[in-house]
Amino acid sequence: MKPIAGILLLLILAGCATPRDTASKGPPAQVTVYREPSPRDSLFPMLFIIDGHPVFQLQPEEARRFELPPGDHRFGYELGVYNCSARVRLEPGKTAIYRLAQGCVIALEDGS
Repeated sequence: MKPIAGILLLLILAGCATPRDTASKGPPAQVTVYREPSPRDSLFPMLFIIDGHPVFQLQPEEARRFELPPGDHRFGYELGVYNCSARVRLEPGKTAIYRLAQGCVIALEDGS
């Protein structure tokens, strides 16, 4: 009987140790990123990165809109010698606008 009780206890403990789904539920967030113009780096495209994956290039004064699942993400960019990133939190169904600028600026401009 003791081996059966031990096995049941292990199964119960294993169920308690199961990781929870940390992703937020709900509709995707609407995100816009905008690259500010700069006279010093206007010849070079800015490589925009989401969660460590290069996604697209931005020219000065260019904006891109996309959807992402709600929750925590890491936005970043590479531009010349700059390799910048910031953690962002996106809320379900909300809109967020991020300004990207020389000097490692990834700033939330507006949310609704």
